[in-house]
Amino acid sequence: MKAKKITLIATAFLATALVFTMMHADSVFTQAVENDFIKSLKKNFSALNEKLPQDRVYLQFDKTFYEPGDNIWFSAYVRNAQTMKPSEQSDIVHVQFISPKGTIDKEIKLILKNGKAAGDFKLDEEAVGGMYKVKAFTNWQLNEPDSLYFEKEVQVQDVILPNLKMKLDFERKAYGAGDDVIAKV
Repeated sequence: MKAKKITLIATAFLATALVFTMMHADSVFTQAVENDFIKSLKKNFSALNEKLPQDRVYLQFDKTFYEPGDNIWFSAYVRNAQTMKPSEQSDIVHVQFISPKGTIDKEIKLILKNGKAAGDFKLDEEAVGGMYKVKAFTNWQLNEPDSLYFEKEVQVQDVILPNLKMKLDFERKAYGAGDDVIAKV
């Protein structure tokens, strides 16, 4: 029990000392340590980015709204996250079409040329309306968390135009060239 109290007191003391040191960071020693630390961090991050560059996938769609039976056309762009130049480590991009229920309806693999590819998904004539998802990623991104994948919601809905009944009543049975036509709707 005493060992736990001593450990808690020591932890509290170290936390207080750290906060006090950070609040009074105007001393030359603290600035030198902070600058060296930041330089070291930047150097390590640069080395990590050179060893493990990250891909970013972007898809561009032809429309925002689709009907059952339509084709969903898209272009895929895979870029290096740091330089935004075409990715050199990925040759294939995976694109998944996910239903409103969350199941993968279709999946295609596209071969990239200079970081670009194009593809499409054919919607079934009986496709259920709703918000579908398109998810895209490279094999390289499988090493990264899921949040870095490209995702976009796509709306699929069957559009039915209303039938309007209109009756036109003309004043005369026939009109000649240049006559004004008058009708009641």
